Amino acid sequence: MMLVSGMNAQDVRGGDPLGAYIYARDPGRCIAIAAMLTACFYASIIPVIRLIPAEVLATADGEPNRALDGAVPRSSPWGDAGLPLEGLCLPSVCG
Repeated sequence: MMLVSGMNAQDVRGGDPLGAYIYARDPGRCIAIAAMLTACFYASIIPVIRLIPAEVLATADGEPNRALDGAVPRSSPWGDAGLPLEGLCLPSVCG
């Protein structure tokens, strides 16, 4: 979750230099250029969605997916040592 939050902050702040560059190059048409870039970016999402395997899209959120059952290992990434904060983990979450 922290990785997602950090990347989101970088994405939001990362657009500032690009916006400043676009505005500095042509202040009269900067909004049109930004709108075109945004439209092109969102249009590129459609081909990317088509790359997602059908097995992933076959079920709604929360439904079991029989095609993917067992595809995710249940072992700990820390090996036999368990979680580093094992005493702080709820049994219902960490199993």
